[in-house]
Amino acid sequence: MSKKLVSGLLILGVISTSACSLLRDEEKSYINAEIEATCMLAEMDISNITDEDMEKLNKVYSKHGFPVDDANAISQIMAKYENNERVKEAIESATEDCRQKITDNILNSSSNQMPDLDLLNEEVEVVEQEESDLVELEVVEQEEELPSEPENEEEVE
Repeated sequence: MSKKLVSGLLILGVISTSACSLLRDEEKSYINAEIEATCMLAEMDISNITDEDMEKLNKVYSKHGFPVDDANAISQIMAKYENNERVKEAIESATEDCRQKITDNILNSSSNQMPDLDLLNEEVEVVEQEESDLVELEVVEQEEELPSEPENEEEVE
């Protein structure tokens, strides 16, 4: 084999190995960023994510090398890994406890925001009774406003 062919094959091998390594590094970074962000979310008030919370989450992705200021690039990266079973499995297994805590927080915040149905029913009954009383009052007032008719014709002049 000629030296040029061997050199070309070596260069091609190095380039493809580097490209695969870069993809694996991005994949690892994505997995690590997702794990860290998910567990960070578990510590936040899910019902009230603030701008400060979003900044913290963005710093996680930025720290792992992702362009947080480029929504299109982030969307493409997420799309690349969202159906990758190896990536999903790695994230899910590492974040099981954090995801459970997020679920618990959501359920707790939902139950805190649910109205007391007994109290609500009592309020509805009070309003209905007040409406009924108003209708009766209007009928009584209308009856009082009607001119009385004379009982016999002699009283009419």
